[in-house]
Amino acid sequence: MNSIYGYDYVGVNNENGYPIYKKADGSMVQFKLFPEFDEDPGEYTWATYDPANPSDVSKIDNLSATNDRKVLGNAIPTWFGGWNNTFTYKNFDATVFIRFSGGNKIYNRTRQDDLLNMAFSNNGTEILGRWQSKDKPGDGVTPMVGIGDDIALNFQGSATSRFVENGSYLKLSTLSIGYTLPKEVVKKLDVSNIRFYLSGQNLLTLTKYKGLDPELFTDHSTTTDFMGAFGIDAGGKAQQRVFPFGVNIGF
Repeated sequence: MNSIYGYDYVGVNNENGYPIYKKADGSMVQFKLFPEFDEDPGEYTWATYDPANPSDVSKIDNLSATNDRKVLGNAIPTWFGGWNNTFTYKNFDATVFIRFSGGNKIYNRTRQDDLLNMAFSNNGTEILGRWQSKDKPGDGVTPMVGIGDDIALNFQGSATSRFVENGSYLKLSTLSIGYTLPKEVVKKLDVSNIRFYLSGQNLLTLTKYKGLDPELFTDHSTTTDFMGAFGIDAGGKAQQRVFPFGVNIGF
């Protein structure tokens, strides 16, 4: 239930920059972008990856949608909660509300489809870690680039462990600070109470998630078709920081 189901991504072949995936039997295959001249480029897409001979792309192989996919993580948080408290000192008061959630995974399709797209439009800084050559292998996670090769390089349309991320977070949801005028002052104004306050919402999020806001994908009520299904970030927008301020007057 609500599991992310896909292929196990291994990394980049340092010899050629091709992405490598692990099959169910433990063997590995690489997505072969440039076939030999006597091969059909639409047919021979995959080649066996042999760590002992990484430059060999002659052995035709495949990834099975039936047998080689597995559960990569679950989108349902296993722990969550919040902490709310109000502190007072003389005429000052402060209210803090903290939320936390974790034990779940988020599939970051925004990275897969947009930030790492092979149209070279509005790429994220992650693309700077791409493989360029044997002497410049990059971060070992981002393959070579190739115009229009989104399916081969990012496996668009399928889930892979490369884009599965930790969805845990700790969020400072609300912080409010107030000051209540002394009784002797408000009595002269013929009112019972005057309190000034300044508040902030969505002030800080601590998370390892690379997207904008992990909270959006752990709550069914805030997930829309535009952002993607539950547990899938497909262009989600972060919650805005809001700073309300005002005066409470009691007559």
